[in-house]
Amino acid sequence: MNRNGKMVLNIAQKLPSTMIYILFVCTIVQYVGVNGDDYDQIRHYSSMHHSMQHFYHPPTFYYRHYTHDNPPRSNFLRNWVLSNKVDELSMQSCGIAPETNIFQRIVGGRPTMPYAYPWMVFLTIKLPGSTSICAGVLITRRHVLTAAHCMTESKYPEDVTVKAGIYKYTDEAIRIPARIITMHPKYENKTHTNDIAIITLQSSFPYDHQRIGTICLPPDNAGDYYPPPRSDSIAIGWGHTSWHGGLSLTLQEVTLPILDVNQWQCRQLLKCPLGQICAGKLEGGFDTCQGDSGGPLMIQNANYRWEVIGITSVGDKCGKPNTPGIYTRVSFYNDFIRSTIVQSNYDPKFRSCFFSSSSTFTRNRSS
Repeated sequence: MNRNGKMVLNIAQKLPSTMIYILFVCTIVQYVGVNGDDYDQIRHYSSMHHSMQHFYHPPTFYYRHYTHDNPPRSNFLRNWVLSNKVDELSMQSCGIAPETNIFQRIVGGRPTMPYAYPWMVFLTIKLPGSTSICAGVLITRRHVLTAAHCMTESKYPEDVTVKAGIYKYTDEAIRIPARIITMHPKYENKTHTNDIAIITLQSSFPYDHQRIGTICLPPDNAGDYYPPPRSDSIAIGWGHTSWHGGLSLTLQEVTLPILDVNQWQCRQLLKCPLGQICAGKLEGGFDTCQGDSGGPLMIQNANYRWEVIGITSVGDKCGKPNTPGIYTRVSFYNDFIRSTIVQSNYDPKFRSCFFSSSSTFTRNRSS
């Protein structure tokens, strides 16, 4: 080692460790030759990364050819969220029920435990000269998943009111009107294919309300025909307990097995097996019925969280032998659901740029 080297070493031994670190950084910067322009670029990237931590990644469109009998799964915005951003649809609190009568038997059902399903909501829809009722579930504190056929006759979003945190449908509770109703753009009223809609509320239900919660969506990688045949599911609702009977005052539940879409009893009813679930007991006597529309078909996953796998859609009367019910298969529409929610989160005056005007509306009476 030459003399100059010894001198540098002796000086370095007398410097605090902080000074050594500064000298090291300056040497590296000088070595790589970062000039003023490069520094501005680095600062820009750093600032951009910092600001993006508070927002979603720009969404990306996905397209897929489809026909009316093959409703779209992948032509909607996909909601990508940064790892440090909470995703409303995958919060750890979803799908937690305080206590339930698991797998007890709406037609052929029995009352649930009071407030056992905190995501269940009761919908009232004002129509000219009458009022219609449906059900739905909270998938966030501000978004309700329901059936499209429940929304077809409502003229204005505020005609739809959502009531949550109840056991009896007559209970007084928090009521919030709809601000946006987003029906699937390929919903067909005659066949009930793509029978799915999302209601964006004018405000969120309170997070500290012990009787109000959210249900989980099926996993994005669930695959086709989820859940598999022979799985036991639960349907709940305040609907009629018999064909043309009366509504149930208290929330009812019924166990329904998932049937193979290739069974003849299902083939005669299904219009789109990928987007619909066939469920019920073939001997009859156990079913959903009028007034249950839009309500959930649910399972408990391996983590004991409740998932909404189906939406009560259509059936031939109620509880007839060899006549199962048809439910919208939620896993097939995960992209549509996430797309709708992320759009409403981006822009409070959201009007969809790719839904038809008949499927998404935000009109008010002064429009």
